[in-house]
Amino acid sequence: MDIFVCGHNSFDQLNFNLKKLYAEDQYIQTPQQSVLELCCQVSLPEDADKPDIMMRFTWSRCIFSIKRRDIEKFSTFVVGSHTNKKAPNIILENTCCACGVDRNGAVLLRDTINPDKLSVLCCGGTQPLPLNVKRDEKQESVLNLQCVAGGHKEIYAVYDGVSFGKFQLPNNLGSSYPDSDKEVSPDVNEKEVTLSIQHIDFVTPIKEISCGKEHVLLLSCSGSVYSYGLSSRGQLGHGEIENETSPRLLDALDGLMMKTVVAGGWHSVAVSEIGDLYVWGWNESGQLGLKSAKEGESKSKGLDFDENAGIVSIPICIDTPNGKNVKSVACGSRHTVVLTEAGEIFTCGWNGYGQLGLGDTANRDGLTRVDGLVGYKVFAGHWNSAFVCSKGQT
Repeated sequence: MDIFVCGHNSFDQLNFNLKKLYAEDQYIQTPQQSVLELCCQVSLPEDADKPDIMMRFTWSRCIFSIKRRDIEKFSTFVVGSHTNKKAPNIILENTCCACGVDRNGAVLLRDTINPDKLSVLCCGGTQPLPLNVKRDEKQESVLNLQCVAGGHKEIYAVYDGVSFGKFQLPNNLGSSYPDSDKEVSPDVNEKEVTLSIQHIDFVTPIKEISCGKEHVLLLSCSGSVYSYGLSSRGQLGHGEIENETSPRLLDALDGLMMKTVVAGGWHSVAVSEIGDLYVWGWNESGQLGLKSAKEGESKSKGLDFDENAGIVSIPICIDTPNGKNVKSVACGSRHTVVLTEAGEIFTCGWNGYGQLGLGDTANRDGLTRVDGLVGYKVFAGHWNSAFVCSKGQT
């Protein structure tokens, strides 16, 4: 298995060191300065080919969970930190990443032996603290917290099987702001983090949640898409820029079965059960795979270029360049990664840190093939992308 990671690396969030997991003679990590100019390629031995793998990004961290088939155990690596550029890789056994929180860099973790057991790792800490989430009204611990997704400040989840709600990690679990000069760790005497979940009135069973900067996407068990939050750039998909205070069905996708939804910073993407790709929201840098509006065009329409250029407020279906069905998607703040059923990887959008994996930092306002890679999973964060490829298929 080969993992290619690219994009922003100011906090060493792409500098993986997996030698503590695999024998040194089995493990290869190669800086990439050639065709793809990716920051790093990690190659693992054959026993790790196509394992269970998850990657999550905060703006300054990468959280990488892998299940080794040889020992049937999850290991999680937390790489990078808000301000400590020399932070060591944190290795946690029998744990997988549930989500990260952008604003304070905290990471929510789930025990793989006891899935109801949660913990939180602050951006300045090296050991996770147990997390106890309670209901507002009774202060009883919630059961079966699932479909967890981290947003800019809050965490959304399904709990007790059918209920939907959110909770917010306090700022003293990490830097209050991304540009903070110092990190704030939990009190050394603190043994547990206890938070209350805020119930959100929504009765439809949910199987997937994805969070952007200011909006939330929900995928129901029946394949319908709901959205709510701010819609300043059309990211809710309701044909307008009015905010929604509770989840609202996307009428434009009603009757279509979706298999996944992904929220970027201010744009949204969905993939149907038959592999069609739907996009909506902000297209300022071409992150929807559509031609982005130029300043002259926006002014001629009487729009403010910085704020409103390229808004697509209703989902539209776009084709991949070769017409292949889409398997999965991932979104960063202003870029999108698309994986087809044939294993082709396409990227588009803002590329200021090389996160498109195309060997330069030029934006792309159309889906562009990442040549030389055949993937089976893709991940993305703020200004980062990761492509997981079968060994020997690059």
